[in-house]
Amino acid sequence: MSWGRVNEALGIFRRLLKKDDSFSVRVPIIKCLIHTNRLDEAEAELENIALVLPRSATPNLLWAMLHGARGNLELAEACLDKAKDATVPNDEVLLQLGMVALRLQRWEKAKMFFDRALDNDPLLAVAHDGLGQALLQLGRIDESVSHHMRAVQLLYTSAWTHQHLGDEHAAPRPRRA
Repeated sequence: MSWGRVNEALGIFRRLLKKDDSFSVRVPIIKCLIHTNRLDEAEAELENIALVLPRSATPNLLWAMLHGARGNLELAEACLDKAKDATVPNDEVLLQLGMVALRLQRWEKAKMFFDRALDNDPLLAVAHDGLGQALLQLGRIDESVSHHMRAVQLLYTSAWTHQHLGDEHAAPRPRRA
């Protein structure tokens, strides 16, 4: 999935499901279905998970992704808010909330979630990378570069972080008088 080979990942997860019918397999299947625009299938899978995990943030995060893919950003944002309130958010939940907010182009919300994750653990490379992405979209390029550099220091092998750092160099800079 992380390499962008979502259809291949979906096939692997579906084969795994025959041996391990758990949320750790079902959740990535739903994500794959959303990424491949098979939204009705994703919704059917998601309805089953949402019934079993009523207090978890995960179904609300997935609903946010699904509604965002359908273009209903208001409903997606409402699901993000529910996910935030569903449980006491740990770092993983905060990272997921931040990632969904990035996909929905809710830059301030993404920044807030990544900031909160970094308050808990300043060594989360993924949080620095996500915060850098949000800051870049907010026009705060120098801060964005700083967070991406920190992410690279913490996890040098992250190709995405290197790509995001390169995006900053292509960003238009304000002219100085």
